[in-house]
Amino acid sequence: MKKLLAACCLLLGLMSTATTANTPGSGPALLGNVNGCTGGTVTFSGGNTIHAFTSNGSFSLNCVTAVSANYLVVGASGGSGYNVGGGAGAGGLLSGTDSLGANSSFSITVGLKGNGGTSVGNGTQGGNSGFNGHTAIGGGYGSNNTSGPGGNGGSGGGAGANGASVAGGTGTAAQGNAGTGNPATASPFPAGGGGGCNSAATAGNATTAGSGGTGCSSSITGSPVVYSAGGGGSVVSGGTAGLGGSGVGGAGTISGAGSPGTTPGSGPGGSGSGANGIPGTDGAVYISYATP
Repeated sequence: MKKLLAACCLLLGLMSTATTANTPGSGPALLGNVNGCTGGTVTFSGGNTIHAFTSNGSFSLNCVTAVSANYLVVGASGGSGYNVGGGAGAGGLLSGTDSLGANSSFSITVGLKGNGGTSVGNGTQGGNSGFNGHTAIGGGYGSNNTSGPGGNGGSGGGAGANGASVAGGTGTAAQGNAGTGNPATASPFPAGGGGGCNSAATAGNATTAGSGGTGCSSSITGSPVVYSAGGGGSVVSGGTAGLGGSGVGGAGTISGAGSPGTTPGSGPGGSGSGANGIPGTDGAVYISYATP
């Protein structure tokens, strides 16, 4: 009976429909699935098996004992603001370790990026990501040059340029930080930056827009990656646009569209005079455990 059960587990692993990839020297494809864990894109690094989810899915344990798994849950970032708009807030970030029972299954939710503001509009908030009761809140939007504060979220969005003082959005405790308000209300009208996982956006000054807050580094995929940094604010001619947090958040601009974030959960920069805001980045969920 024990031999039959082992054969069943092996067959289930080999029949898995999960997309599987190898790092150099990690051995034959699909080998990591004989433990019965399926779902997402599977890679191997440093003696661990990693399941990466960039869209909704399911993580299942079949024919195995309980697994002690590390997780990283990243919310999507918001979209930046229109017409000298604020930088967007980063998606919230949660990490830790869970004991996952044998023959169990977990729904995975991956948040979708917020949209950039158009036609004198704000951006929109990013979507939430979730796994096993851990919910990372989507990042707040950057506001435009005539409306109210930046949006609240995992990290708060930056305020757009305005003739009156406008605040940045607030972040979610233990997930992210606040965006900044517009640092000045006169020309060149600098906008605020979006908050990041690791720090709030910088304030800027009378001629310099706020920069995005720094993100958080994780090596759950096998090498360090910075996630959930904030976007920089924009400014009109004669000023200095804000930088993206940690080099992965998007920078603001003086003219045209801001720069996008480049890692999951990192916010885009605000766009310049007359330009639409730009979308954020989707979230992600990663699960890692010792390869049996």
